Amino acid sequence: RGGTRPPNLVMLTSAIPGEGKTYATMNLALSIAMEIDRRVLAIDSDIMKSDLSRLFGAWNRPGLYDLLVHPELDAGEVISRTNLPGLTFMPAGTVREGITERLASQAMVRLAGELAARYPDRLIVFDAPPVLAMSGAAALAPLIGQVVLVVGIVRLPPSFH
Repeated sequence: RGGTRPPNLVMLTSAIPGEGKTYATMNLALSIAMEIDRRVLAIDSDIMKSDLSRLFGAWNRPGLYDLLVHPELDAGEVISRTNLPGLTFMPAGTVREGITERLASQAMVRLAGELAARYPDRLIVFDAPPVLAMSGAAALAPLIGQVVLVVGIVRLPPSFH
């Protein structure tokens, strides 16, 4: 994709499930949203697990993937407020077929551009699928200004010390 990538779009991913990317996404979003004059939109783009949606109590509510399937929907219709004034949230959604293709679609290109332009005052943080589990993160990465790779700590058995 040509041009400059929007710096307010940030994606967190990991190599494999269970490395703490959703935990890191939630903590990053909360810590920035608690700063004075900072706003964050957290987006769950890992629909297979939807852990971020569960943490926000929004599992299986319309969200990102619904926007990609139904272009007549407005992003504002699926963004929810939270108890923290500087933090809003978009669930993964209810559509579960063709998910990688949807992240790689022109609809996602348009949506990423729209979100970056519509909310220039916000950091927009995507909780993306793990890189080795599916190709969703690779499809989303070219649209994003910043990528954070969360690496889990491997604990070796005592016999290896």
